[in-house]
Amino acid sequence: MKKVTTYIIYLSSLCLVMACSTSDAPTPDTLSELINKWKVESVLVGTTDVTAQYTNYTIEFKEDNTYLLTKADGGNEEGSWVISSDNKTITITPTGGTAISFTETNISATKLTYNAEEVSAKTGTVTVTFTLIPA
Repeated sequence: MKKVTTYIIYLSSLCLVMACSTSDAPTPDTLSELINKWKVESVLVGTTDVTAQYTNYTIEFKEDNTYLLTKADGGNEEGSWVISSDNKTITITPTGGTAISFTETNISATKLTYNAEEVSAKTGTVTVTFTLIPA
């Protein structure tokens, strides 16, 4: 009986340690799924579909934590990127520019979604929801 009790205590302790362990780094699977060139599937400003305005938009996240962005107007931008430990925020920093955060990020091998804040002269700051697929 003593062996059974010792075994149960050991097994319970092992399960507790495994359940409570956390990591500050993004998971390797998430990073390998993010490292890709992405193109627009849909773009929403609130509930308004503006996808047609983003036909040129692509972003390529590279393994060396750099990115290459083709903007909606066809212009290019490059810089560096980091992802939060919970994989929910990607921050891009254009070379010589100010950091921009993509929030509420969801990453899979077939889809990347995130929200970005854009400032409009007419409406102020608006949330734009991007859904991207591999290019």
